[in-house]
Amino acid sequence: MIDTKTCRTLCAVDEIFDAVNPVVSGQARRFLHNTQAKNGRRQPDADWLMLHSPRTFGEHTLPEVLSTLPLR
Repeated sequence: MIDTKTCRTLCAVDEIFDAVNPVVSGQARRFLHNTQAKNGRRQPDADWLMLHSPRTFGEHTLPEVLSTLPLR
């Protein structure tokens, strides 16, 4: 994240989310199941989609990254 007025770097993300890593894929599946439970609907191929679709996997990783940002 860059301050556009001063060109100063405020925050940078260098985390790698690898769906092949069992810990990461487990976290992604838990996120998916919790999200689907809240929405009251279950997609049949959701587990596969979570690990193979960048957009769907991003739904898991974005909150993880945002949680590391400093508070304003």
